[in-house]
Amino acid sequence: MSRIVVYGLDGQAEGEIHAVCNRGWAIGGGGQATITLPASDALQTWLQFGRMVMIEHPKLPAWAGMIDTPWEVIIPGMMTVYNCEYLLSLRTPDNVLNLTGSAGTIAMRLISEANSQQDLGIREGNVYYDSNLRAEQYDQRSIWEHLTDLATNAGLEMMFYPALDANNRLIVRFDMQPYLGIYTGFLLHDGTGGNINVAAASLSGAIWNRIIGIGDQSTVASRAQTQPQVDVVSSGLYRLRSTVMQFKGIPNQVSQLERNVANALKQSAYPRLTLTVEALDIGDTFHHLRLGNSFMVQVSNVILPGGQRGWTGSCRIKAMVYDETQNKVTMI
Repeated sequence: MSRIVVYGLDGQAEGEIHAVCNRGWAIGGGGQATITLPASDALQTWLQFGRMVMIEHPKLPAWAGMIDTPWEVIIPGMMTVYNCEYLLSLRTPDNVLNLTGSAGTIAMRLISEANSQQDLGIREGNVYYDSNLRAEQYDQRSIWEHLTDLATNAGLEMMFYPALDANNRLIVRFDMQPYLGIYTGFLLHDGTGGNINVAAASLSGAIWNRIIGIGDQSTVASRAQTQPQVDVVSSGLYRLRSTVMQFKGIPNQVSQLERNVANALKQSAYPRLTLTVEALDIGDTFHHLRLGNSFMVQVSNVILPGGQRGWTGSCRIKAMVYDETQNKVTMI
């Protein structure tokens, strides 16, 4: 069972329960967990919507989330907890925001806007500030929607994770970088003596290697548009594939659109090999499992286009879920 510490709106610990809790992590995305509650836990006055919980593990990253609906009220009850990114879905700007600066600067302005209404405890972690100035307009959709659009357009990755400040209050750190994680040099492999089982593998993703970017201005005459950007290697391998992508909330600035198109081309010019693997708690395997971390991977039971049997290469963790009952981590 996991020790689950519950924190009040002021970030101070108020109590703890013990339960089995499967939980997950994802780059730039949230998720949820459900926790079964016996009557003795469900009757605790400090178990309430809007409260945060944190769960630690000796080998895996700490996990935090916010309690919210639904809550099954017949005993044994079932409590739903959403990853800490969910906090930003609770905030919308009071007015339309016109923000200028680097992507990192704008991201922190958005988080400050969210904290200003009532402190969510989200604090700056490792945020990337470059010299590319952007001018963005944000309507009254949620801060989370705006932040994910910003990260996608700027080609950056986001991660939220819990920590305790100097006064032992729970806070949530925010990282935004071109590339999260480190190269571990650790080998994940299936087969005899392996530390992973491959559950699924596929090559996927729409391939686009010639992209024109356009803005979202109301008329064709006022709408910004870039020249086509082409990945020559991809078009030679997979045939030329052209598309037009629209980017929201960007003023009539072709230079900013061009940067967005370049980022989109990096993501879409080639298919991605996606592996779903179950990592086993063997040796130091769990100690290396962090979002964004890269590994050498050997899988034997796959056949790729062109008649290639088996695959060896570098893979990154994009998402992972810990199954506490089976003590294994399923990773994408």
